[in-house]
Amino acid sequence: MNARLPMLVAIVAVLALVAGCGSGDDEGGSVEVTASSLSKPAFVKEASAICERARGKLVAIKQPLPKAIPATVLPAMESMVEEISELGAPSGDEAEVEAFLQAMQQETESLDEKQASISSFGKLEEEFKTSGGLAKKYGMPKCAFYARFSTS
Repeated sequence: MNARLPMLVAIVAVLALVAGCGSGDDEGGSVEVTASSLSKPAFVKEASAICERARGKLVAIKQPLPKAIPATVLPAMESMVEEISELGAPSGDEAEVEAFLQAMQQETESLDEKQASISSFGKLEEEFKTSGGLAKKYGMPKCAFYARFSTS
């Protein structure tokens, strides 16, 4: 029995290491949102301001859109997702806010692969329909980026 103990300890250690590592994948929409003390109206107001700042950066793009995606669009959208997730969600709304942010992150990540085919704001807007629908449903229409880039 004692001869098996070192082997058992080694197996348990390896399993613990593997389990602790998880997928290690930060891509694919892995956004974590925790509860905050913000009320829903306060959260919507702050998140909407963050979205408007990101939108302002996109509307100001002067270079051809495919070139602007890695230079401006991706950083603006990634920053927006990070800032909103750092706000935390109103207590009880974590799943809804997380779903919106995960969709936004996945849509943003997919732009990298599609940048050559996105030649207009209309095509860019189409990429954000899922997150836009979730934002509108939650009461954050300013965070619904589809049909919002080229309008004020």
